[in-house]
Amino acid sequence: TPCRAWRGGEAATFRPAPVPLTRQLWPLLFLLPALGVIVALFFWKPSVTYLLSGETLIVKTRASTTTFPRQETRASLTSEPLGARLFGTGMPGYYTGTFATRSGNVQAAATSARPVQALLLEHGGKRYYLTPSDPAALAAWFGQG
Repeated sequence: TPCRAWRGGEAATFRPAPVPLTRQLWPLLFLLPALGVIVALFFWKPSVTYLLSGETLIVKTRASTTTFPRQETRASLTSEPLGARLFGTGMPGYYTGTFATRSGNVQAAATSARPVQALLLEHGGKRYYLTPSDPAALAAWFGQG
C-alpha cells in the first residue's frame, strides 16, 4: 500500500486517481463542432443544377429550387462579376444567395463569382445571376440572346 511504502522508505509505483467522467467529456464537446466542419468540407459537395423541362428552366441548389417559365422571364448576358455576399453561401464552385453587383443586387445560383459571361434572369421582380456552361445558348432559348 502507498502508506506502508512511504513510512518504510520503500520504493513503490502508485497510479493516479481516475479522471472524473465530466473532465473526460470536455475535449469531446469542443471537438464535435470541428469534426462537423471537417466532414462538411471534405464530403459535402455543393452543387448548382440547371434543368430545362418543357417551357421551364429549373434551378436547384442545396437549399432551394427556383423555376423560370420561358414566357415570363427576361434574359440578358453580362460579364459583370459577383460582388460582395450580402446573404448566403460564397465558396469556390458554389455561390448562392444575395450578392451585390455594380448594377444592383442579384440572387445568385452560380458556380463562379467571376465568369467570362453569366446569365441574368429577371422574373417575379427579382434578378438572378446564373453561370450555365453556355449562357448565350440559354439566353437565346429565352428568346433574348
